[in-house]
Amino acid sequence: MRIRNIIFILLLVLIWSCEKEEIDPGFMGITETDDTGIILKSDDNDWQFYESWSNNIESLFNNGFETDCSLDSYLYQVSAYPNPCIDNCYLKISMPMGHTFHYRIVDEDLNVLLSGQTESTSLKIDVSELGKTSEVVRMYYKIINHSCELRGHGDILIQ
Repeated sequence: MRIRNIIFILLLVLIWSCEKEEIDPGFMGITETDDTGIILKSDDNDWQFYESWSNNIESLFNNGFETDCSLDSYLYQVSAYPNPCIDNCYLKISMPMGHTFHYRIVDEDLNVLLSGQTESTSLKIDVSELGKTSEVVRMYYKIINHSCELRGHGDILIQ
């Protein structure tokens, strides 16, 4: 009986001592698109909204709101093409007037390779500015209006 109690206590101590790790899905797949933006192969994890970010990712941005914008009244959409990219990568951004698209392109260590913001519905990225080849980079983005935001990410393969 005494040995059982000791084993039980040791198991409880072991369970309580384990730290909860954040799950990082990694830079696994991309949504492949052709030169016109037509999806050839979809990654369900890319170019979505209402994403929950860790503190490390939140710290990439210095502005925003805690309130999520409603997706009910407008079809928000972000897509990159072509993906994979060789020279230039283009973004098609569907958002209402008065909203701003903020982005950070990072490597797997969350080093910011390129950042910016635009109110335009398109964006051209010269991939030579990223200093990466044969590598997947991730774009974290926020669409912000006066009182709320949407957030997500998309992976881009640089060739």
